[in-house]
Formats: sequence, C-alpha cells, structure tokens
Amino acid sequence: MSDNELRSQYECLDLEEGAPLALVKAQYLHLKTLYSSDSPLFHCLGFPLPESRRREILARIHRAYFTLREHHARRRQERNDTTRDTVKEQRVPEFERFSGEALRLTRDVLGLSLEEVAFACGIPVNHLRHIESEAFEDLPPRGYVKLYLRKYAEFMCLDPEAVIRDYMSRYRRSEK
Repeated sequence: MSDNELRSQYECLDLEEGAPLALVKAQYLHLKTLYSSDSPLFHCLGFPLPESRRREILARIHRAYFTLREHHARRRQERNDTTRDTVKEQRVPEFERFSGEALRLTRDVLGLSLEEVAFACGIPVNHLRHIESEAFEDLPPRGYVKLYLRKYAEFMCLDPEAVIRDYMSRYRRSEK
C-alpha cells in the first residue's frame, strides 16, 4: 500500500498518520456509533443524513479501520522477524541450568529490553519480570508459566524443553 493510500485511511478516521492501533480502533468505534442509524446527532441538529450517504460513510470507515489494522499487523510481524533475525545472529551464552537469572542474562547479552521480548512473544511485561526475578508467588498458574517459558526460550533460540524443565523444577521447589 502506498503512503498516500495509507494517509487517506488515517484521514478517513480523522487521525494523525501513524496513530497507534488502539487509537485507530477507538476512533473506528466512535465513528461507527456516531454514524449508526440510531445516532441522535443528526436528528438533534435538524440535519437528516440520507440513508445511502450514511451507509457510504460507514463503509469507508469500516474499510479504513480494517486496512489500518492489517497495516499494523504487517508492521508488527516485520518487527518480530527483524528481532528474531537479530537474536539468531547473536552468540547466546550457554548455561548448565536455566533460572530466571540465566534468562535475564541471555536477554541482556542479546541487547533486548523486557518490552521488546514481551511485544515479540505476546507475554505481559510484568510476567516476564516475575519470571526473571523468580517471583514465583506473583506468577500466573503453572500452565501459563510453561507457555510463557516456551515462547521466551524459542524467541531467544534456547532449548525450550531444557528451560521449562529447569525453571519449573525451581518453581515446584518454591511451592513446598
């Protein structure tokens, strides 16, 4: 999609170019409500909007939102791919046992912030922070921890089974 086409989609939603997806979605929902058939706005102003025009506007709003949503998804995937390529090119330290500290050190060596890993893996930042600090009491249920460890390990090109095995043994010991 060309820059001009993208710009026109942002303009359709009355947004600044490059607005974050959350703002795009909020504006879409706002405009969708504003132009809905039961919206009192046009009736209050004494300015009835012809049904065909209202539908045309709603179709443009809908098209703009879904176009921008796809654009944001592509950009996110491109950033993830770039980050993964960077991780694969780095020399990852080797550990006999994986602990939260080992995961943090690996992330530091790779030059990644918690926020970058959270974004790339789809894991909340606070959960990553608790995993690395081994704040077991603050972690979600065990199944989620295993899933997060697998995503984290795969992203950093570590052996996911070894990371899960080592980390979960520490987790289980903390429960006793």
